[in-house]
Amino acid sequence: GWKSAAITTLGRGGSDLTATTIGKALGLREIQ
Repeated sequence: GWKSAAITTLGRGGSDLTATTIGKALGLREIQ
C-alpha cells in the first residue's frame, strides 16, 4: 500500500526513528 511505500521512503531518506514514529501514528505495527 501507499503507506508502506511512504514509510519505506522516509526510512531510507530520513531515519528509522522517523519511520517508526510515522508508522505508530498510522497505527501500523510492521516496523520493528
